[in-house]
Amino acid sequence: MVVPPAHSSAAEIGEVDRFGGPAQLASWAGLTPRHRESDLVVHRGQITKQGSTLVRRSRRRTAFGTPPAG
Repeated sequence: MVVPPAHSSAAEIGEVDRFGGPAQLASWAGLTPRHRESDLVVHRGQITKQGSTLVRRSRRRTAFGTPPAG
């Protein structure tokens, strides 16, 4: 059985009211870019990948139209 990405994301996230806004949700899911600063030097990198793997995979499938494995 194939579960649509929106359903798997909603199940993994749970109650969205616990987040203060979209930025907190994106940070929880690990979808925010890496950001490091030192005095005048700023480094911005790839997404942090610190959050839910399931949410990141379903968002990637939705964005790129990749069918789920299996």
